[in-house]
This record gives sequence, C-alpha cells and structure tokens, in this order.
Amino acid sequence: MNLSDVKESELKEVFDALEEAFKHLGIDYYLIGAIARDIWYARGNKAFRKTKDVDFAALVGSQAEYEAIRQYLKDHKQFQDTKGNSFVMMTL
Repeated sequence: MNLSDVKESELKEVFDALEEAFKHLGIDYYLIGAIARDIWYARGNKAFRKTKDVDFAALVGSQAEYEAIRQYLKDHKQFQDTKGNSFVMMTL
C-alpha cells in the first residue's frame, strides 16, 4: 500500500520521526488502528480522516529494545511520556 499521500499530510512529522527511530534501531513496524483502516478504505482518495492519533505495532525482542525506541523518540524527536498509559507517547 502506498502511504505517500498520508506521509505528506498533517502527520508527516510524526511518520518521519517514527520511521527514523525504527530504522535507526533496526525494528520492523506496522501501522494499525483507525488511520490504517481509513487509508485502506480510501484507496486513492486523498480525503483522509483528520487525526493526529497514530497507532503503530513494533516487533521487539526485549524490554530493552522497547525502552530504546521510547528513549530515542524522547531524545531526538521531542516525544513525551503520558501519565495515564505507559504505552502512549505524545508529540506536538
């Protein structure tokens, strides 16, 4: 599936940051959640749902790899932890 339209949308900075972190750390990932569904149903239509909520699944082999992703995003991409959920990070 071609994500070029999505990667040029309001989410460009988020996609770029996540792709850089995953590539730097050698980790495979998948786009999931509502935005993946919307992209699938739109198939060529550039009218994507406007959301800044992006869900990714990352295949990691250890807790250390998971923490390395989070730390990279905090150190290099200004992501922040959230108080209510240890699996959620926010960026502006």
